[in-house]
Amino acid sequence: MRNITMCLVISVFLSGCETPTTQRYSILADNNVAIKALSVSGIGIGYFTGPPSFDANCRALGPLAVADNLTHTQYIQKAFEDELKVAGAFAQMSPRVTLTGYVSRLEFSSSRGLTGGSWTIDLVLTSSNGSRMNVTEYYEFASGFVANEACRQTANAFSRAVQNLVGKAVRSPDFAGLVAATVAPARRQETLPPPVAASRYPRLLTGQELLTHLQSLKEVQVKAPPELMSMTFQVGNRFEILYWTARDASGVRQGGTYSIAPDQNLVCFRIPAELRAGGFGVGSEWMSDCFRVSQTDEKTYSLKNLKGDYSFSYAAW
Repeated sequence: MRNITMCLVISVFLSGCETPTTQRYSILADNNVAIKALSVSGIGIGYFTGPPSFDANCRALGPLAVADNLTHTQYIQKAFEDELKVAGAFAQMSPRVTLTGYVSRLEFSSSRGLTGGSWTIDLVLTSSNGSRMNVTEYYEFASGFVANEACRQTANAFSRAVQNLVGKAVRSPDFAGLVAATVAPARRQETLPPPVAASRYPRLLTGQELLTHLQSLKEVQVKAPPELMSMTFQVGNRFEILYWTARDASGVRQGGTYSIAPDQNLVCFRIPAELRAGGFGVGSEWMSDCFRVSQTDEKTYSLKNLKGDYSFSYAAW
C-alpha cells in the first residue's frame, strides 16, 4: 500500500512539472486545396513580427512552449511557410513575391467559462507588391478544470487556431492580391504621396508612406553612424549592410530581412542569429531591432529604435 501511495505522489509531482507544449504544425487538407486553387508559385515568406506584449504563462504551470524552441509568432510564420511548401507554391530562393507578417494581438484563456478556453490571433500580412490584408482568428475549445489538463489542452489548441488562421487567409479574396505579380515601378510611382513642404520637416512617415518608401529603395547613401559603411535594400524584403569593426577595417558584410508593420509605423530589421553570433560586434545586434522612420529633408531619412538608444540615417534618391 505504501509503494502504491508513493507511486501516486511521484506521478502527480512529475505531471506537475510538465511544460504544456504545442507540437509541430500539421498541414490541413482544406488549406492545401485552397492554395492549389490559386494556381500560383514563387511565394516567399519573410520575417513575422510579434505583438507588443504576450503573456505565455498558464495558471501556475509557467509559460506555454512550442516544439523546436520556436516562439508562438515564429510558429505562425512557419505554418504559412509549410502550407505553401506542401502546396507547391513556396520559393526558398528568388521569390516572385514575399509575404511578411505582424501579429498585432496574441492572447489565450485556459478558463473561459471555468472549463473552456480560447485563442485570439490578429495578423497583418504585407506583400512585397505593396498589398496587405488583416486576418483574425478567435478559436474556442474545451480545456478542463485541473491546471495540468487545461494548460495541455490550451497548448494543443494553438495549433488548430493557427490552422484556422492560415485557412482564413488563403481563402480570402484579398490573398490573391497579396501573391499577385509585383506592381510595376511606373504604377507604384502614381501612388507616391505628394511632396511635403520643407517647412514640415522633420516628419514621421505614415504606415502607407513607409511601405511605398522602403519598396522603392535600392542602395542608399548612409549619413550616420560612421561605422555603418553602406546599406542596400534588395528584392524580397532583404537588405545587406557593410559594417566597420576593429577586427576588419575593410568592413564586414551581413545580410538579413526586414518587415513592415504599417499599423504601428514600424520597420523591423533582422539578421539571423547564426550571423549575429559571429563575433562582429555592434553592427549585427544593432540592426536586429524595430525602428520608426522620419523624413528630415527632401532626400534624407532618419531611423530610431523604440528604446531611443540607436539610430541611423541615409539619403535616398
